Amino acid sequence: MGSPDYEIAMIGGGFSGIACALALFQLQSTHPTANWRMVIIDPSATLPAGTPFAGARPEHLLNVRASQMSMYVDHPNDFCDFWEADATESLSSSCADLFAPRVLYARYLAQRLAEARALGADISHHAARVTGMMRQETPNGESCWLIETELTTIRSRFVVLATGACQSDGLLGHARVFQGPWQLRHLPPDPVQQLALIVGGGLSAVDTLQSLVHLGWRGNILLVAPRAALSEHHVDQHVAIWQLPTEFLSQCKDPGAAFRAVRAQLRQARQQQADWRSVINALRPMTSAIFGAWTASQRAQFLRHLSGLWNRHRHRAPPSSGAFVAELLASGQLKIQAGRVKRLAAHGHIVQADIRSGGQEQSILCNLVIDARGGCYRTAPLLARLAQDGLLQLSETGFGVLADDDGLAGEALYALGANCFGERLETTAVPELRVQAQRIAEHIAIALT
Repeated sequence: MGSPDYEIAMIGGGFSGIACALALFQLQSTHPTANWRMVIIDPSATLPAGTPFAGARPEHLLNVRASQMSMYVDHPNDFCDFWEADATESLSSSCADLFAPRVLYARYLAQRLAEARALGADISHHAARVTGMMRQETPNGESCWLIETELTTIRSRFVVLATGACQSDGLLGHARVFQGPWQLRHLPPDPVQQLALIVGGGLSAVDTLQSLVHLGWRGNILLVAPRAALSEHHVDQHVAIWQLPTEFLSQCKDPGAAFRAVRAQLRQARQQQADWRSVINALRPMTSAIFGAWTASQRAQFLRHLSGLWNRHRHRAPPSSGAFVAELLASGQLKIQAGRVKRLAAHGHIVQADIRSGGQEQSILCNLVIDARGGCYRTAPLLARLAQDGLLQLSETGFGVLADDDGLAGEALYALGANCFGERLETTAVPELRVQAQRIAEHIAIALT
């Protein structure tokens, strides 16, 4: 037993963990005597961690315009300033309206972290996986968190759960089956390229299509998704601002009512020749309030039956990606089929996929399979163990934990991002994450000073 090694431990080294650490460092600078030791715990060898960064290729773009991607609430142009300074060639237009490559955004996060360290930020990186957590009394009678990792034990006064989405269970362990586009670094050494199968229809599937073509795939591509549709895409020009009526919030008392209210707004938009995206954009500031006001069973119902439709229209691909997919469909190289992949079986270098579609099952043979279902927002095992030990409460929806507006989920324990999915829904993009990180940092700073 000993005193805490750190004041704050961030579990997760993606955007959320780094944003929390840097927000805390900004607040620390206003307290000359403060010396907050921080650690980011993540098994990745380098930061930022997470599949969107670790395996990003040049063709993978962010799906939010650069003007909204600053990690600082009080410096909204910070990412654009970085991009303009980093660019080796003149940008074709203001970077504020562009969709940046993920590799560039990873450099941005890494550079801002390095700059903070150079200015005196005491932010360590412990490259290991957290295996367990518990509360422990310190010699002075206070409590701290005891964090067990694969390598050692870490003691910290505060813990921030910034783990992001979990990986979906793999479909099959095989050299021709890849978990997400980020694992697809090169094509298998096989001269026969007949059929590549993509499982899933979200943004990860769009990235997968681009990776396949950029890596030189010449065969056909079959994409299987429950609704036979890919994510919608942004348009190049900014859409007009749509004003929702003052009574709109009260019209969304349950998922069915909200769906009807949104459809009514979309009909009005069509009548006024307004882009449907303007209606979805107008919903964003109030989505968490609408979703959070529903009962747990209503939120679970939405996540089961309507979240796919919502995600397809809310989380849209960049315009260039939309045009790329349209070309593949027009050429006939890409076909999209409604259905679910029930099982995969290996036959040497060939993979057999059994697909359930329209009440019938068919089997196809593939040279390549990419599981592009994206992250899983269901409650992670670590969170389930903490709940079992009475250290936090899980969302009744089965997605994440309960946390208040300041991110407080337990004693000296905070959560943000995907860990709050079942309670907030709109909690996975930078514009929301940076606000959550700032509020958590402010709450911890008050407790430390």
